[in-house]
Amino acid sequence: MTVNLEQIKILISVGDYPEALTLLENCVEQEPIMDHYWYLGLIHLFNDDLDSAQEAWLTPLLLSTVENTPQLFESLLSFLTDWIEICITQSKLSKAILIYESILTLEPKYENHKIQEQLANQLGKMASLLCLKKQYKQAIPLYQQALELNPKKKSIGILLPGPIIMLSIIKKQRKQFAKLLLYVLGMLLTIMFRGWYYRS
Repeated sequence: MTVNLEQIKILISVGDYPEALTLLENCVEQEPIMDHYWYLGLIHLFNDDLDSAQEAWLTPLLLSTVENTPQLFESLLSFLTDWIEICITQSKLSKAILIYESILTLEPKYENHKIQEQLANQLGKMASLLCLKKQYKQAIPLYQQALELNPKKKSIGILLPGPIIMLSIIKKQRKQFAKLLLYVLGMLLTIMFRGWYYRS
């Protein structure tokens, strides 16, 4: 049975993982080729099953000869890198980051400045939108993650203090408001107590 990989890509893109998984599991049994394993691992990853994803990805490497293993591994990294770009294009940032993190699990020394910059830019944009909505607390981790991905991105470094400062101002304002509220309540209680005292 030969599966149409374009069909699998469409199923993954629309989030129909069960159908894609069924097709690929049948294919892997009948025709265990490299691409089938790469896609199978990707579906497992999107189903939040990292162990099964890594098992699928590593199976061809374990079955290959020593001479072919480096080439296969490069093919896997290239496949996953392509899917990061696909996810970024489809505005599926969380999935793009998930793939990037899984690459680092497989190859801790992995570096791809283009991908890192794309991810950092998208995270920075999301954080900026949150800041516009005054959701500073949610924006800070996104800015920090963007800086970790691309520490040379000066604009993110400049923007990062913004939400931190705003958050501290809000906290100070809350403290000042709480102090003011306690003062007003104290004054009201004093007035009420004096009223009762003079009435008695």
